[in-house]
Amino acid sequence: MALESIPVPIDGSTSQLNKKTHQALIVLGIIGIASTIVLWAVHTGVYLEYIRIYNIDPVDWDAMQPVVTLMNLLGEYYILPAMLVALGFYAVIVSSDGKYSLLFVFVMLYPLSFDLYRVLYNLTNYSISFEFILAIDAAISVGGAVILALILRTTRYQIKKPVLLNIVIILMVLEPIVGSVMYPLVWSNIGIATSAFQYFLVDSPFLAVYFLRLTAIVVLFFTEYRRENLV
Repeated sequence: MALESIPVPIDGSTSQLNKKTHQALIVLGIIGIASTIVLWAVHTGVYLEYIRIYNIDPVDWDAMQPVVTLMNLLGEYYILPAMLVALGFYAVIVSSDGKYSLLFVFVMLYPLSFDLYRVLYNLTNYSISFEFILAIDAAISVGGAVILALILRTTRYQIKKPVLLNIVIILMVLEPIVGSVMYPLVWSNIGIATSAFQYFLVDSPFLAVYFLRLTAIVVLFFTEYRRENLV
């Protein structure tokens, strides 16, 4: 089967990374998740300010432009904590005799380092519909998540907590699916939401999956870190 490895029992050793390097990368992965949460909180605060201004006057671009510029700038910085999280996964996969660790890193960083919307709009001279771009973006995101899931699946015989690994895999695939469904719904309710609570209520399914995934990953990293410390 594609991206499958021969079952090997856990032996508690790191085959291609020494112990200190493995632990350092795992710690960087945990720092990456913490940084992701901080960046998300700041980005969300700016986004809520955008909603507030939009609800006051949806055509007041002079008031919205600085907020939109800051929001886009913060969005571009998501690549930085994602790089740290990818390093943590790299350590887990490499130390488990995985053959596809670098592929995992590249696929994981792809959505955060490539502006698909801008490229498609430029190629079509802004004649393509928003719905079509959203569908393409959703297909690429889900396809990438499936590839990541298959790569992570190859480590299931070496991970100390395979059930935890399965939870991470399920949430990893589920997140872009829920996101592609919720994104149009959130945007369609911008003019209705008059408070932060209403915004979070509308977006709650995606936020639940998002933070459950982050929590599962940090527990996975911490479990692997402890396992290496006990060797």
